[in-house]
Amino acid sequence: MTGIGEFDQAARVDGWTEAVINLLGDAHRWVGAWRRDGHDRLPNFTVEDLSSWRYDELVARALNVHPARGGKQAPARNAALRLQKHKDEFLRFTTDFTVGFTNNTAEQAIRMIKVKTKVSGGFRTLTGAQTFLALRGYISTVRTNVPPLLVGPPGGCWGCSCPSRRRRPLMAAYDGPQVVGMDLHRRRSVLVRMTPEGEKLAKVRIANSPERLSAEIAKAGPAPEVVLEATYG
Repeated sequence: MTGIGEFDQAARVDGWTEAVINLLGDAHRWVGAWRRDGHDRLPNFTVEDLSSWRYDELVARALNVHPARGGKQAPARNAALRLQKHKDEFLRFTTDFTVGFTNNTAEQAIRMIKVKTKVSGGFRTLTGAQTFLALRGYISTVRTNVPPLLVGPPGGCWGCSCPSRRRRPLMAAYDGPQVVGMDLHRRRSVLVRMTPEGEKLAKVRIANSPERLSAEIAKAGPAPEVVLEATYG
């Protein structure tokens, strides 16, 4: 509606697209108010006012502004015809509060499929496609119907009895041999000091300079083992 109102001169002058947007916005706010009061649909008199009066009047007005012509119809008239043909679908959210006001949820569910298709050109096997869709469908369903996936109750996770995992604190006192792992980047690098068994002693992020690098390695004691985990370029 917004695009038609901006680019179609007749629609912009008449203002019917803006009126349709305002009508649907009013209906959305009414649905929100009645839902908060515990109802599952708008009252009949409100639905009748929306559907039989305001909605039908705006559709008739739009069709009058954009009369039929030979050949291909104008986008504005096609939009008005869709509003007329799919009236029940457009107003379904007013009579059934389980129906969303927009289809954003459905679009988000299929967005990853389109991204996968554009990036990879498709799936190599039917089994891979079915597995991908099963995982995406499960995640979408869980997000819609249960608490967040990665946020659980204290001491555990949703739907399971496993205890929560806490990060082991860094060792405070250690005087044995140390290993220094270095993740080098162009401007800043990460150094991790650990025991030969892999127990983490300290982790620091530094701005790259020979002096700072030498100072941090010196904290690992005499002749530590230095491991380059990654380098830039």
